[in-house]
Amino acid sequence: TAYDDLVQRQGTVFAQRKWLAMHATKIILLGLFDGSNRLIGTFPIHTTRKFGLPVLMRSPFTPYNGPYFSKDIESSKRFFETRRFFLSEIASHIGQQRLSLCCLSMDPACTDCMPFRWRGYKVIPGFTYRIKLTKPKKEIQANFSSARRRNIRSAMRDSLRIESLESYSLVESLAQKTFDRQNKRFPVDAL
Repeated sequence: TAYDDLVQRQGTVFAQRKWLAMHATKIILLGLFDGSNRLIGTFPIHTTRKFGLPVLMRSPFTPYNGPYFSKDIESSKRFFETRRFFLSEIASHIGQQRLSLCCLSMDPACTDCMPFRWRGYKVIPGFTYRIKLTKPKKEIQANFSSARRRNIRSAMRDSLRIESLESYSLVESLAQKTFDRQNKRFPVDAL
């Protein structure tokens, strides 16, 4: 589908249908279409109930909700205006829902959340640090705090390693263990 193609090109696992289906929440996929009716942006919304009240929040184990845009729109001159328009429409849609709580985490590249402020939402900026891995290792390490360097040395002593994965099986296994540790039922039926 157009949605699957868009998020596949984005390169994030967190918007892919298989990832979204792992969570026992109601998922609504909002879309932004151009004049040719081509999907150029999307924003997954996860609704659930807490203490019997309807809430909107990011899915467990998911760092942010989006928005996600096609690569060609991201490189266009009108991207800023397009993103602001889409965020305004998202804020409008969310405002029409009967929610007790709305807690979203935006993609770190989304630095303009004014459309939410204009609609009365409280915007609390968070910070994500991005590290250019193309820099020399020593230069990267020099920019870390001493506490962070200590954490990294400790992880290296513990043989911690980072690998790029193409399969969900390890992620599913880690998620299962997290649910088990918290004595919660893992939504296997959603896989």
